[in-house]
Amino acid sequence: METIVGMSEQFSFPGFEAPVSRQRQAKAPRVERPFHSLFFAILPALVDLPRIDAAASAVRRQHGVERGLVKTERLHVTCCDLGDFNEAPVQTLVDAAVAVAAGLARSSFEIVFDRVMRFKGSRALALLADDGAGELKAFRAALGQALSQAGLGVDAGGAPHMTLGYGGDDVSESLAEPIRWTPQDFVLVHSLVGKGEHRHLGRWPLAPN
Repeated sequence: METIVGMSEQFSFPGFEAPVSRQRQAKAPRVERPFHSLFFAILPALVDLPRIDAAASAVRRQHGVERGLVKTERLHVTCCDLGDFNEAPVQTLVDAAVAVAAGLARSSFEIVFDRVMRFKGSRALALLADDGAGELKAFRAALGQALSQAGLGVDAGGAPHMTLGYGGDDVSESLAEPIRWTPQDFVLVHSLVGKGEHRHLGRWPLAPN
C-alpha cells in the first residue's frame, strides 16, 4: 500500500513526460507547480529513527543550520534515481521499478556515517558513509544493474549520504562519534519536489544477516 509522507491527499499517475534535467531545473525560473522525482532509498528503521534524528539535530546546531531542515520522516539515503519529471511518473514506469525491486534478494548490512560535509553546489549539509560504505555501495550497484537490465535509466548518484538541511557553515570533517544503523528494507519514493512530500510506492525487506 502506498504510504504518503507529508500530506494526506491521494495522487494519480495521469501521464508521462520525459525526465527533466536537474541542471536545467535548477536554473529554470521558479514556477508554482513542483516537479516530480522517482527514486529508491533506504530509510532508518523506526527503532533507530529517534537516535539518528537526535544525532542529526546536534550536527545541524553545530554547523549553524536553522532553516531548510529535512524533516525526520524524510531522512533517507538515495540508492538509485530514476529521474525528474514535469508530471507524475507514468504508472508503467512505477510498475517496472516495482517488479525489479520485488525480484531483488539482498541481505541487510550496517551503514556507518562517519563524516559531515557541505556540498558546495546545493549548500546541502549531509552525513557521509566513507569507511562504512562498502556494503551500501554493493547494494546500490546490484539494484542499479537490475534496473538497467530491465531497460530503466538510472543514476546511482555520488557518495552515499543523508542530507540533513541546507545553509550554515562550510565544513568537511569526521564525526567524533560515527552514527551506525542497520536498515531493514528499501523503498520506492515519489517526491513532489518543492512541496516537501514523499510518497512511498513500495517497500521491500532486506533479509537479516
